[in-house]
Amino acid sequence: MNTQTVPPLAPDAPVVLEMTNISKSFGAVTALVDVSIRLRQGEVLALVGDNGAGKSTLIKILSGFHQPDTGTIVSQGKEVRFASPRDARAQGIETVYQDLALIGDLSVYHNMFLGREYRKRVLGLNLLDNGKMREQAQLYLDTLGISIPSVNSTVDLLSGGQRQCIAVAPRSIRHQKSWCSTNRWPRSACARARMSWA
Repeated sequence: MNTQTVPPLAPDAPVVLEMTNISKSFGAVTALVDVSIRLRQGEVLALVGDNGAGKSTLIKILSGFHQPDTGTIVSQGKEVRFASPRDARAQGIETVYQDLALIGDLSVYHNMFLGREYRKRVLGLNLLDNGKMREQAQLYLDTLGISIPSVNSTVDLLSGGQRQCIAVAPRSIRHQKSWCSTNRWPRSACARARMSWA
């Protein structure tokens, strides 16, 4: 990885995300009560707390997996309500969970485009555009300064740190002006992702 000095956050950095008075219950179990956070452009925010404190629930609300019982979410200055993770992704919010959701038997480039594959039509058939995905995957990795032996390698041959990079890289590139939420994520991977937010 190329190391870069990250400048301090400007005091006038715009707020890109604000969650205000978020509450969530699951039946009789209260997971969150009036939680508020604010994230400024270029800022890395860590959620820290005991098991069962509601960190995962808050991230799942932010990523559209759960809907809050009360409270508001403002993204890029507009109030939003996410009915699904797809809605959150459209606003530049993506979650990479600690299990990474990678498929070991697939190549690096296939993993980087899971669920968002480039396609082309050949003789009326809808085929994967492997060439374009290979090229884009290498571009993403190069842009972030991440060294992988080959985007053709299967993910199961990579180290844990390299796998983290594969999970974070496409989200970081797609949402350079926005941000990427992460759940229980190692600092090394966050540092790589942070470079694209600066």
